[in-house]
Parts: sequence; C-alpha cells; structure tokens
Amino acid sequence: MNIKHKNLIEKLDLLVCDDFHPNYVSILIITTILLITTTFFHLINIHNVDTLILITGIFIGIVLSLPLPLTYIRKIMLLFLIMLPIATITALLSCISPMIQFICILLWILFFVSCNLLGNSLKTLSFVGVLYYLYTFHIAFSNIDFNITLSSMLWYGLVTILIVIIEFMPYILYCLYKHDPVGRKILTSLFKNEDKFYKKLEILYKTHDTYTSNMIYVALLLKSNKKVCDYLYNQYKIRQLETLDKITQTLTSNIIEIINTPHRHVLDTEELEDLYATTTDMRIKNLIDRYIKAYDVFNNIQEGKYIHLDVEKSMKTTYRRDYLTLENNDIRYGIQFMITFILSRIIDVFFVTFHSTTITTSALFTTKNTLSYTVDKILMKIFGNIIGLVFAIVVSTIIIHYNQLYLLNILCVMCVLLLFGFIPNHSDKSGFLVMATLVFISKNQFVGLNRITYVVIGCMISLIIGYYIFPIHEKINMTQTVTKKIGHINNLLENILKTESIEGELHEIFIINSKIKTHLERLENTYHLESEVEDIREIHAMTNNLLEVIINLKLEIKNTQSNNLIKQVNENFKTCINSIDSNKTININEITVPLSNKTPLREYNLWIMEYASIIVDEINKSIENETFKKLNQNL
Repeated sequence: MNIKHKNLIEKLDLLVCDDFHPNYVSILIITTILLITTTFFHLINIHNVDTLILITGIFIGIVLSLPLPLTYIRKIMLLFLIMLPIATITALLSCISPMIQFICILLWILFFVSCNLLGNSLKTLSFVGVLYYLYTFHIAFSNIDFNITLSSMLWYGLVTILIVIIEFMPYILYCLYKHDPVGRKILTSLFKNEDKFYKKLEILYKTHDTYTSNMIYVALLLKSNKKVCDYLYNQYKIRQLETLDKITQTLTSNIIEIINTPHRHVLDTEELEDLYATTTDMRIKNLIDRYIKAYDVFNNIQEGKYIHLDVEKSMKTTYRRDYLTLENNDIRYGIQFMITFILSRIIDVFFVTFHSTTITTSALFTTKNTLSYTVDKILMKIFGNIIGLVFAIVVSTIIIHYNQLYLLNILCVMCVLLLFGFIPNHSDKSGFLVMATLVFISKNQFVGLNRITYVVIGCMISLIIGYYIFPIHEKINMTQTVTKKIGHINNLLENILKTESIEGELHEIFIINSKIKTHLERLENTYHLESEVEDIREIHAMTNNLLEVIINLKLEIKNTQSNNLIKQVNENFKTCINSIDSNKTININEITVPLSNKTPLREYNLWIMEYASIIVDEINKSIENETFKKLNQNL
C-alpha cells in the first residue's frame, strides 16, 4: 500500500496542521538561565560574552525543558563541558583564515559522522556541537576586535565551561533536592495504566543505568502479561482472571511505592502462588507462572542479584561489524552530510561573507537520511520563512509608517520568547519566528529578503546532494515492514525447531528494528502522530517480546520431535501476515491455542501462540483505526 500526496497543498497541510503551540516550560527555563548567567557575568565584570551566553543558554534550555532523568542530564552536561568549549575554540580559530576554517569543518564532520554510526542520542548531541560551532562563529565572533592568540582561545574556552556550569547547576541542584523527581515519576508511570508508555521508555533508556534498565524490563514483562490477561478474559470470560487482575494490580501498586522509597523492599507473592495452586486451567496457570517470574525478577533486582540482557542491544553489538558498508544508510547519510557541509560553507564564504552561515545551517537542517524526509524538511523550512517574512514586512511597514518604532522592540522580544517555546517541539517550524526577529531587529525588510534567498540556496544544495550523491530513495511502508518482521520471526522459529542456524534471521530482524525505530521517530517528530506511532510501538514491542521468548526456547529444545508444533506455528504466523497484507481484520479465534499438560515445550508453545494472537489483535485495531494508512501516507 502506497498512498501518494495529491498536491503540494495537501502535503503542506500534513506538515504544518497539527498541535502547534509553544512549550511554556521551555520559555521559563531558557529565560531564567539566561537572566541568571548574564547577571553573574556582569557582577564579576566580564563583558562581551552576552551572545555566547545566549547561544549556550538556548541549547541548554532545550535540554532542560525535556522530561529527561537527572542521570542523563548529568551525562549531557559532561559532554557539553567537553564539546562546547572545543566548539568555541574552533570557532575562534576559524576566524583566522578560510584554510583553518576548512580544517575545523573537517574535524567536526568526522565527529558527527562517527557519532551518527553510534546511535540517535549521540547523533543529536553531535549535531548540537556542529550547530554551536557555526552559530558561535557567525554571531559571537563575527565582529571580533582583538588578536586571536592561544591565551584568548583558552580564555573563551574557560568562559564557555563556566557558562555551561552556571546554566546547568540550578536545575541539577533542584533535582537533587527533590530526589530526581522527573526520573522517578517517569519510571513509576510505566507501572500505571497511562498513555505514551513507549515514549517514556525511550526517555528512560537514555539513562544507561542498570537499575532503571532492569525496572524497564519488569515493566515490559508486566505489560505483556497484562495484555495476555486482557486477551484471555475478552475471549473466554474466565472469572479467575478477575481475581488474578486484582492481585497483580495490588502487587504493581506495591512496586510503585517501593520505587519511591530509598529502602530495598521485596514483594510478597504468596497470594499469587495460592491462586496458582487452586487453578486447573492451563492457560491461567501458565499466565500466573509468568507473573510470578516477573515479580521474582523485581525481587532479585531489589536484592542486587539480577542483570537483564537486552536482546535487541546484544543484537546491535553482534551486527556492528555489518555497519561499515555503503548498504548502510547511516554511512550514506554521513557522506551526504559531509559533502553538504563542505559545499554550503564554500558558497557561504566565497559568495556571501566570510562569517555568514545561513546557507550552511539551512542545508544541514534539511539534509536527512532519506530523500522524502529531506523534501519534507525543505518544504517546512521554506514555507516557514516565507510566512515569517510576509508577516514581518506587513507589521513593520505599518509600525514604521506610524513612527511607533518602540513596538518593533516589543515584538522582537515576544518573538524571541516564543522561539524559546517552539524550538524543543517544533524546531522545524520555528523559522518564521527567526525571520520575523531579524526583520524587527534590523528594521530593514531587505534583510529578510536576503535571508530567504540564502535559505532557498541551502535547501537546494541539500536536495541536489540528496538526489544525486548516494541517494537513499527508501520508500518505507510500515505495513510491509511489520509483515516482513513477523515473517522473519516465523523463519527464525522454524530454524530453532529444526536445529538450524538463526544468525541470518536475527540479522534481518535487527535491520528491520532499526528501520522501524528511525521512521517512527520521524513520524512523531515531523508530523506529531503520537497516538498512531504509539500503536505501532505496541506491535513492535510485542514482536520483540515474542522474539525473546523464541530465543529462550532455543535453550530448551535439544532433539525434541516437534513436527506438529512447526506446522501449528506456521499456520498461526501466516494468519498474522495475511491479516496485515490484506489490510483486513480477522477473527481472533482463527489463532489456535493448544491445551495440554504442562511441559517446557508445550509451555513455550502456548506462550508463543498467545503473543501471536495479541499481535493480530493489535494489528486489527490499527487497521480499524487506519493507523497503517495514516503512517504510510506520511512516509
């Protein structure tokens, strides 16, 4: 299924017509840290660093306005303490000559490309470093009136370190005083029946903290068990499941209380074990057993005895060697980024001015890892700047005509404050505020016309390079991608049951997981389709749970005769795949759930079939809600 946009107006409507409002917390945080830092430097009689404070404050304010745990904030602060002073020093060095600037650019390109291969978080933070270098060079040092020496570079490097410390410390001290409220709040919310479960997971994964990672694993186990419980109840209306649900809700509430206390308490699962002893239904017995195992994992974590091995993370480590080829889109994107950076800087330096970076930043902002994504960014960039220019020209013309110039200053301040609020969630669409601010500050409409010319040139550079230099024409279709993943899981299970190698299938699943994650982030960040993306993340997570169960099954199977199981698994997975391919819902009872005496192989069989059933159930819901249709339309 591939739905194309009928015309440009429809495309622009999809890009700009969403929940578009400023982040007021971001406005408050950035304004506060700028006031604190500026006041401090003026009190100690250090001047001529206001622009450096402004640039640093905006980047740090964006970080602090996001709901990130304190442990991750501290890591970002440490990275900024190293990266931003280096950016300041290289920006000063670049002021000496074009040749030195070219060398500095090559070093920053190498840094970004390396981080791009390591992951999304490092990729984003390294891009911040590149932007900080360009903005510092363009704004802070465009009119320097001193000789650039080693001492002056070290001085500005130390000033940058001091700015970073002053701007981060109030927030960090507040979090320490409140015992890291953001991190605990997000962690405990995983155990509640709240929205955006997988979005919160993405935030918590950034902590790289063993305890948090293990608690995430417990939350995922309980969530998948809850899915099975709800599925069984909806299908068979078994009363004992109501009792099970009440017991598990009480235990989960206890988990939330334990996380919020400094003491390492453990859970009492005696009531759950009693229910297991009195239950005769194999489906419920198996589910209770999995609940008990999940709570045992939690107790082991509390006693410091458990470290969870993340299957997806281990796969990523295993297949890192396959990254360094041109088949990898990250490598191709890195090459595109390098050529875009160099070409746009050459045009900026030799055809505009030595300190101009408008073409460069426009080109870098719109260079993305697929051609269709690049086109989306270009449309937003140009469209936003045109709106800002028209608005600024009309308003400034009226104000200048009536000789009320003070109003331009007021509007400029308002635009800057709104910019602080739009940058965290709508950075791609805040170009109209940048344009309006420039016109209001300069009181010259031709400044806006020049800027939009440079923006268009930068966008054309990114478009041309994206189209001709190692083009990534990847037409991702979420429907087909999910289908393909389920198909590979089916093949992997067959290989396990036939005692054949699973390396090839694991590799393919790893590649698909990377694509799903990348494109879901794009859909969420560009089109703000949060609910639709969360639905697919649910399916993605359930297939990962299924994958983990199947890998654990490999440890159980030796020389078991499993012909009937292979046939049953094939039929169930074909039902899953056909339901997605046909874009039609199916009867959930078509999935066979065998009932028999409990043996390790039968237990895994039941587990696998339940997960397969839930995946189909989730797919049915997504088809009914046109989730796949909406996502494919925007890809």
